[in-house]
Amino acid sequence: MPIVRDNRDELFLFVFSPEGISISNQNTRLMATRAEVEKLKSVCEQYLQELTDGDIAESHQQQKEAWRLECEEQEEAIRQLRSTLTEPKKGNVYVMLNAKNGHYKIGFTTKEPKFREQTLQSQEPEVQLIKAWIGTDQDEIELHEIFRAKRIRGEWFSLRKNDLTKIENYFKSNALETKNA
Repeated sequence: MPIVRDNRDELFLFVFSPEGISISNQNTRLMATRAEVEKLKSVCEQYLQELTDGDIAESHQQQKEAWRLECEEQEEAIRQLRSTLTEPKKGNVYVMLNAKNGHYKIGFTTKEPKFREQTLQSQEPEVQLIKAWIGTDQDEIELHEIFRAKRIRGEWFSLRKNDLTKIENYFKSNALETKNA
């Protein structure tokens, strides 16, 4: 005898017999004859046969699109909330390359990027500063968001030359000063 919990955390007891099915909980008891169960089964099967793969795919795609839009709205709301809660820190946004593995670090520091390069070189001697811009911690967050699909881990990304151009254009469009690396 299966016992099932529904979404209201109520227990239901299912009893199957040759005559039909009995479903009950503390308050309700539902009984259906075998003929009624077969009729319900027939209606469900007919409905499923009438559905085409296209109907199912379209419904799935619509749900997927609705979830994607909901996620985008939530991400935008979080970004706006963050920007209103904190005053952006001013400093330097930089790109460094680890020549050993070809990964790029997009980072932010309130100090000179050369100092950050030296700190990283103590762990990874192959790290070198490529370019730095005067910017804010929000610029770093935005760049991480732009390249999130290329994130390796943390602040390290698998970028190409055209991605570096996008970063350069990001700062040009915001009219921020470029620092020499």
